Amino acid sequence: MGAEALLRAVEEKRVRTLGLIEAEHEARKREIAEAARKKVAEIAEAAGREAAALSRKEAERVLGAAKLQAKQKVFDATEQMLEQNMAEVRGVLSEISASASYKSLLKRMVRYAQGRLGKGMRVRCRREDKPFFAAQAQKVKVDTADLKCIGGFVASDEAGTLELDLRFEELLRLNEEKIRTAIWGKE
Repeated sequence: MGAEALLRAVEEKRVRTLGLIEAEHEARKREIAEAARKKVAEIAEAAGREAAALSRKEAERVLGAAKLQAKQKVFDATEQMLEQNMAEVRGVLSEISASASYKSLLKRMVRYAQGRLGKGMRVRCRREDKPFFAAQAQKVKVDTADLKCIGGFVASDEAGTLELDLRFEELLRLNEEKIRTAIWGKE
């Protein structure tokens, strides 16, 4: 075998080897491309799931905030209505304190107070009610100071140690929850 044949054999071997290397390289390139495509698909799928989860969470948050805001508006409207109704109750109490039947109510209130405090009780009342209490002179002593209220009075025992507040405002305050419940019709 001559040098030329040897060179041809080496050249053929080099071409075959290069062909094998190129084929191996192409196969490896396809494997890497396929692996990259799968990884991109996995990442895209995971991102889609995460985006959907975040979207649901955000929708739940917005819906929850809207429900809370709606409840707050209902509560505010309810409170406003209740305050208007309480103002109407105060108006009715003012009408009662200006009516003829008010004196019989005061008599019953005096009997109640005397049952709690005794016969020698002292009374603070509105200026308008002083003539009524003056007519009860043997039963009660009337303070000279005028009481600012819708109606009713504040009574104390003879010693001044016990006090009974029977002003309409105080009776309304003490029974406000019951009144609110009655206004709502929820017993």
